[in-house]
Amino acid sequence: LTAGSGISIIKDNSASTIAIKNNFFVDQSGSSVKTYGLISGSINGSNCDFTVSNQKFDSGTLLVYLNGQLQTQGSDDDWIETSASLGVFTFVRAPTVGDKIICQYLSKE
Repeated sequence: LTAGSGISIIKDNSASTIAIKNNFFVDQSGSSVKTYGLISGSINGSNCDFTVSNQKFDSGTLLVYLNGQLQTQGSDDDWIETSASLGVFTFVRAPTVGDKIICQYLSKE
């Protein structure tokens, strides 16, 4: 069997089944819903640091959207990958009250 990007196929040799696990996550700021995780960090015009709900992501896989617009990664652009192993990313300029953040990322379990 072949898995696509973000999907793992795990065979437990002691069981008669194969588990298929999706390693693709989508998080949002504000309230959490059944299908999205909740990004932590205050959107208050001064806070720049945010953490994805899984508290880790695979380096290089994080996509960050601010108010529906895909943000460019880089210290001279919109955001930087602060610590993938802790799930932290940092905006270069702090989002203001009322802004919405959505993230998409891969994370191995």
